[in-house]
Amino acid sequence: MGLLYKILLAVAGLALLLLVALSCSWFLYTRDLPDFDHLSQFAPKTQSVVSDACLASPSTSVPLELMGKPIKNALAAAEPTRLLSDQIARSLMCNHSGGMGKYHLNAFRLSWHIQRHFSEQQIFTIYANRAYFGVGMVGVERASQELFRKEPAALSIEEAALIAGLLRAPAYFSPYKHPEQALQRRNKVLEEMVAQGTLGAGEAAKLAAAPVITQPQGNTDQPSVEIVGLRHDYAACAVVQFSVRNRSQREIYVEVYAEEFKSNAWTYVDYPYDLKDPRSLYVKRVMVNPDMMHTNTSVDVEYNRCLEPTFVKEMNSAFIAAIKKKDKAAASRVLQRLRVDVYNLDQGHIKRVQQVWSTSFQRVPEK
Repeated sequence: MGLLYKILLAVAGLALLLLVALSCSWFLYTRDLPDFDHLSQFAPKTQSVVSDACLASPSTSVPLELMGKPIKNALAAAEPTRLLSDQIARSLMCNHSGGMGKYHLNAFRLSWHIQRHFSEQQIFTIYANRAYFGVGMVGVERASQELFRKEPAALSIEEAALIAGLLRAPAYFSPYKHPEQALQRRNKVLEEMVAQGTLGAGEAAKLAAAPVITQPQGNTDQPSVEIVGLRHDYAACAVVQFSVRNRSQREIYVEVYAEEFKSNAWTYVDYPYDLKDPRSLYVKRVMVNPDMMHTNTSVDVEYNRCLEPTFVKEMNSAFIAAIKKKDKAAASRVLQRLRVDVYNLDQGHIKRVQQVWSTSFQRVPEK
């Protein structure tokens, strides 16, 4: 009887070990899980546009170092960093089939793999670039542009707190639909930043008294355009070729401008009158054919950054050399974007009705 008991005990032990081994193998198996290798695109070395079948719209993903301290601290206050991999995993489960038990188990497995595949900084960056902040706002760059017409690095502390506060319930805390709730939620994020030691209590109290101020929300009934064909990087004097498409149901006029990000803000500067003028060597206006654009038509545009204006006295070679020299002297790559001003005919007068911005692109200094 003692021998039989020992045999049964040994068999049970082997069965348990086999079950544990099979469970571990299944847990480590990833082919039945959504692909997570592509998440590295959301933690880029340079700004890029990334699409994902599970996201509501493409994300303009920015490196962590280009996000700025205020938005990083605000996001960490609004969403515990220990839960970021869980949030990312859930965002990849849009095509899940099966019961809730299977969903939660697979989400747990996926989160575990994400934690071991990416560093903490990468996970934070991936989350920030995939987070949903409301309609048309996937990622911190898009939210910053839509709400404040700024790059994430240029956000103030209270602006960053407002954006981070949207994570919990984007519609309910929308500053356009529910400004009072948005204000209260923003101030809660500021309080949490104080608790985490990233913001002083006195400064938080001062910021909490400030009103919520955002840029006007776009009117979907107004004419809209699409800017297509841009790359992420261009040499200092490379010609930027792109197209502007009229997606509205009206005939419109458009003007296109180039802008540069400098001194923590987007600026437009007219043609230079003097090569020594530090404001003048980057940004030029690009005029599109003034004829009206019909619905669903496109116009091809070229932006030649190094085209010498007719009123510049210096030789074109000196003009180009000055631009390349300033690029090399810059602390980082020069960031540019395009702005389209949309006009329509209103009772015989041309009236601007909308402004649309492209994704950003970088000027790579030439050797």
